[in-house]
Amino acid sequence: MLDEAQVWFVRTARVADAEVAAAQELLSTDEVRRQQRLRTETLRRDFAIKRALVRLVLSRHVAVDPRAWTFGTIDNGRPCIASPAAGDLDISISDTNGLVAVLTTRGVRSAIDVEHLERSIAVDGIAARFFSAEERDAYFMLDESRRRRRFFELWTAKEAYVKTLGAGLAEGFRGFTIQVDPLRVGDGWYLEPINLGESYAATVAVRGEARRIAIHETGASFFGGEGWI
Repeated sequence: MLDEAQVWFVRTARVADAEVAAAQELLSTDEVRRQQRLRTETLRRDFAIKRALVRLVLSRHVAVDPRAWTFGTIDNGRPCIASPAAGDLDISISDTNGLVAVLTTRGVRSAIDVEHLERSIAVDGIAARFFSAEERDAYFMLDESRRRRRFFELWTAKEAYVKTLGAGLAEGFRGFTIQVDPLRVGDGWYLEPINLGESYAATVAVRGEARRIAIHETGASFFGGEGWI
């Protein structure tokens, strides 16, 4: 449906080796080259799952072989579908430790960002450096026990919003403010936190009005053939 956004996600540790092998078979030559440059087997395994998930999700929308998709970039590196023609289908991909998510919408630009809440990073230092003044004031008023979740709630919202613009950190995360409870950022944008499990923070950003978000957790069999067209 036109006004629906769809999120497909997978917990990579739950994908059996046989399904990883099936996912590997969907990768393009270029994707295999990129995969081989990764340092660890876990990273290479998760890369195969991520790229296969993208291809299988797209083939749920457009009836072509998952291997047929090719990709490019627009707007300062924002990924896009190069071929075959997918009409007004928009896609966004995000991954973090143990989880990959793909967002699709039609007729509107959108993006998703996901983060693992237990990432080993100094959240207070990053907040002080990258949050706007208003965000920092509100963030540091929180008890320390509440800051980690709030950090990732704000960070995924800011990342998703910036992805829709096709910009990166160089555009300056401090140059705009995300309001919370509910999430919002100026007029003409819809931000929605979504639940992909208690260990993760995730936010969808959509240019325009609110949309229903359908969430699908894929099983391992999705990569073994049942999810193919």
